[in-house]
Amino acid sequence: TSVHFVPPGCTGIAQPLDVGVMSLLKTHQRQSCTQAAVLHAMPENSVERRRYMFDHAMQAMGKIMQDTVQHSFDKAG
Repeated sequence: TSVHFVPPGCTGIAQPLDVGVMSLLKTHQRQSCTQAAVLHAMPENSVERRRYMFDHAMQAMGKIMQDTVQHSFDKAG
């Protein structure tokens, strides 16, 4: 295993998805979970909670356009 240091301010260059997609994914997932929480109680056991979070992550991922991902890589060079 090797560890590589990413200098400050270079995350956008080294990790294009971290900057261009992950924040958008987190925003969509947070909105989806918040809307669902208003309508339904959070699952009580860990298996159901994992499934709940997975389903909302997949919904959020479906909202991210292919062009957004491509643009993240293009912008990073």
